[in-house]
Amino acid sequence: MQLRKYSIFLLLVIWCSSLLADEATVTLVTPSGELQISANELRAMAGNELEIYDPFQRVSIPVRGVDLIDFIEHFATDHSQASRLKFIASDDYETHISQWNSGNWLLVTHENGHELRLRDHGPIKLVEKSLGNRNPENLRNFNDWVWMITTIEVLE
Repeated sequence: MQLRKYSIFLLLVIWCSSLLADEATVTLVTPSGELQISANELRAMAGNELEIYDPFQRVSIPVRGVDLIDFIEHFATDHSQASRLKFIASDDYETHISQWNSGNWLLVTHENGHELRLRDHGPIKLVEKSLGNRNPENLRNFNDWVWMITTIEVLE
């Protein structure tokens, strides 16, 4: 009887955590206000597929996501004066990107064919499509990569 109660409790916890993961949102802050965008909406928009070298995992992985410039143009109608973007993660880590419209940034929603979840540092990660000539062994070169994004702020 005790084992059955524990099993039911465990199943409820797993089920509830999967519901919470699906309800994740990213807040977009622009000069004209805030917009909540669901992770599911971003996943549906994720049409850019490529393979990247992830210096933190030290492997090449197939990813899918939304180009940052497309995301901003789609959701931030007042983005024309944006000089940089600020990204805030769930652990309060933040970084600023001034070359946000270079075409090299991707909001990753999927890795290895699976939706990113919190345990994968998701549901949204910001990565570069090309590492350029930077040494991937020096992780300090990638301080502008951020995962578990909760807020993207458009700064003038």
